[in-house]
Amino acid sequence: MKTLIALIFSLSLSLNAQEKSSTTYTKKGALTQVVAYHTNGTIAQKGALKNNKLHGEWISYDEEGRKLTMGNYDNGVKTGKWLFWKENQLLEVDYKDNKPNQTVQWTKASLASIDE
Repeated sequence: MKTLIALIFSLSLSLNAQEKSSTTYTKKGALTQVVAYHTNGTIAQKGALKNNKLHGEWISYDEEGRKLTMGNYDNGVKTGKWLFWKENQLLEVDYKDNKPNQTVQWTKASLASIDE
């Protein structure tokens, strides 16, 4: 009986987690605001669509809420400066015509030497 109760409890937690993994769409003028969630309920991505294309600032997060990526789209095309975080590194990529044009890699050590 205890095993059955544990199984039902585990299944209900799993179903609740699956329910939290979703995406919301909110129309605001010409844009549709998009928020996608991880299974634990934290935000995975947020940004906007214009004419069903990625448009404006988009940010993605890991399951703990730390930023992973931040950049801009112009009608589905990556444009300008994008930032990518990974552990102790920050990668700064400038996009032109949807392709990486210039890349700079920052580490905590390089940032510390700039401050000195």
